[in-house]
Amino acid sequence: MRALVLGGNGLIGGRIVTELIAQGIWVRSLDRTAIARTPVPQQCEHVVADFLDPGALLEAMQGIDMVFHCIRACSHYARHVLGQQCCVSLSVNRP
Repeated sequence: MRALVLGGNGLIGGRIVTELIAQGIWVRSLDRTAIARTPVPQQCEHVVADFLDPGALLEAMQGIDMVFHCIRACSHYARHVLGQQCCVSLSVNRP
């Protein structure tokens, strides 16, 4: 199994990344910054991108079996909803 954790270097996402790796699951994390709020295991592939960018999100989802959405609400609610819609749309319509 291969997992994508959106917001994987945050407080909750980092814990999910650690637990997935402990369970033997390959993990990729997508974050807007390379600065981790919690220690992220070396085994995690880290991608720096904005989840509001459909192209970056689609690329990060390549070869992924499951997605964990751990991105906290953006300061602009409409942007956060747009990002969630993009993620769901790409998940449902992926080849």
